[in-house]
Amino acid sequence: MAEAALAPEQLDPRSAYPRLQREPFGVAALVLPFNWPLALTMTKLTSALTAGNTAVVKMPPTCPLAALQLAGALAAALPPGVVNVLAGPGSDLAQALVTHPGVDLISLTGGVVTGRAVMAAAAARLTPVLLELGGNDAAIIAPTSRSATSWWSGW
Repeated sequence: MAEAALAPEQLDPRSAYPRLQREPFGVAALVLPFNWPLALTMTKLTSALTAGNTAVVKMPPTCPLAALQLAGALAAALPPGVVNVLAGPGSDLAQALVTHPGVDLISLTGGVVTGRAVMAAAAARLTPVLLELGGNDAAIIAPTSRSATSWWSGW
């Protein structure tokens, strides 16, 4: 699948750049939040693998059994080293991962404070960072609803 996704694409031959060549980054560090750990992991992981990268997945410490189940399933399906799953206390493990010199791309879903810390840590090596940060949640409240109770029902 990655080979097909990374195949060169011929563009307009009259263009100064008639060919588009996609290349993987290398090792993607995927740092996940406490909510929807498996769904978000699979979204990030399929993107990383399809683009030809390997991945180190840092699961949230609140989901150790999910991490073990995921690691087992991936170990059975993929060659060794393509995906590695880490589980443990949050900040120390995540800090070690995002500052590791073998990491070529960081993807974090989490809070703004954590996002700033990851961005600062990645800046020293100019590691690309993808941040999906919390704090803005959309909601639609119908005119016929009681706004005070409707607002809280979304969470």
